[in-house]
Amino acid sequence: MYCGGKPASGATIERTLRVCGQILADRGFADPRRRDPSQHALDRAISGYIQKCKDKDPGPVRQHAIPATAIQKLAESYGGSAEPRLQITGALVVLAFYFLLRVGEYTPRSGSRETRTVPLKRGGVSLWRGNQAVSRDAPWEELCQADGVTINLENSKNGQRGCVLHHTATGRGRFCPVRAAAKLLDVTRGQADDTPIGSHADATGQPRRVTAEDIRSAVRAAAAMDDLESRGYNPSRIGSHSLRSGGAVALKLAGYDTDMIKKMGRWSSGTYLTYIQTQIAELTTGVASAMSQMLTYHVVG
Repeated sequence: MYCGGKPASGATIERTLRVCGQILADRGFADPRRRDPSQHALDRAISGYIQKCKDKDPGPVRQHAIPATAIQKLAESYGGSAEPRLQITGALVVLAFYFLLRVGEYTPRSGSRETRTVPLKRGGVSLWRGNQAVSRDAPWEELCQADGVTINLENSKNGQRGCVLHHTATGRGRFCPVRAAAKLLDVTRGQADDTPIGSHADATGQPRRVTAEDIRSAVRAAAAMDDLESRGYNPSRIGSHSLRSGGAVALKLAGYDTDMIKKMGRWSSGTYLTYIQTQIAELTTGVASAMSQMLTYHVVG
């Protein structure tokens, strides 16, 4: 079975068979995956075939977690550009890093595949000064005085609705979630609340949105600025997902517990562990020394 000219993955084959079975069942025919309509499990021949397909799949190649040093360099470089697209891209990268955003949560959907994700909108970003809300249409000088930012994600890939997350200012110039949010609101001043974040006018005044490709290019530029290749990074494994992984690793290295990491990343299961990459040497610093302690213990059962 092929998909897009390439051998289909086990997951794609499983999904295709499931959809075909559901379509036939909806039209009054028997689901060919089950001899008996009342049985819950698939026929052994079908489940065995699916497992063989999955066994042939190559192992997952995850994108590298990008460090804060690279994001800061990009924020200052892009933020100081005279090109609006780069300024907005830089602000989105900063926001995505701190809030562990999936790229579909702040860029337009690419392709025809349906998704539950609703990209972040202007009305879903709120700035605060103390416990007072700052108007989204306030002058730039007032937006810059905000010390907190809240985002509200209507719907995510995993079906979570109305996720509300908050950050306070870092005091690190453009490498700050509050400053980044202020920039994104400033360029959409006066526009409707349902205006997607990342919207802006280009040099000719035409409306534009930052795309997933823009984000990937920016993250790779950040890696080059920070010379990550000399620190073991493979450039081909750096992309938009590096921001979500980088944010999760940053939280782990900062000492935050599982609950905080799962909350910020909107994970409801142990999936988040795949983002805490063991390739990051700092995550296991001192572990071998701790394991080498000459402890004695006895068996009780």
